[in-house]
Amino acid sequence: MIRISRKCRVLEFKILILFLFVVLLAVSSFKLLWSDGLAQDETRNSDLESTESLPNRVNVTINGLRLLADVALTADEQRKGLSIKDSLRSSEGMLFPYESPRILSFWMKDMKFPIDIIWLSADKKVVHIEENLQPCSTLLPCPSYAPDVPAQYVLETTAGFSSANGITDGTLVEFTLPT
Repeated sequence: MIRISRKCRVLEFKILILFLFVVLLAVSSFKLLWSDGLAQDETRNSDLESTESLPNRVNVTINGLRLLADVALTADEQRKGLSIKDSLRSSEGMLFPYESPRILSFWMKDMKFPIDIIWLSADKKVVHIEENLQPCSTLLPCPSYAPDVPAQYVLETTAGFSSANGITDGTLVEFTLPT
């Protein structure tokens, strides 16, 4: 009798675990479908956001290529970054200037497309590159990316820009910040 009781408990426990797994899977699927539906509605209702540019823009030259980059000067602009856009042209980017060199960590939260992130020293030389970073999933933790060395500027470009244009550590980047 005791053995049957233990077998029943084990069976009940296995059924409970299976049930909880099915519920978790259903909730996750519903969350994913719901968030995709909301994203589509937000995109339709906010055409300005997809073409939004920041008030300050600069020409950035890197390996002889010219980019027109939005400059994220305020804390709010830096927090939002490229998440204000639905896409990025190959001739565009976003520049993040900081007052002094430091370890700068970035993530892909709320992004809608993949990018390259290029960290620059105070003398505007590339010190680190992360290529083809994908937007964060709503179901997984969002990783952050940072170089092992201090940087004063960060340039975000279209995915694949760095390798396609021979950008490597030490490459000089030219720009003049707005005053």
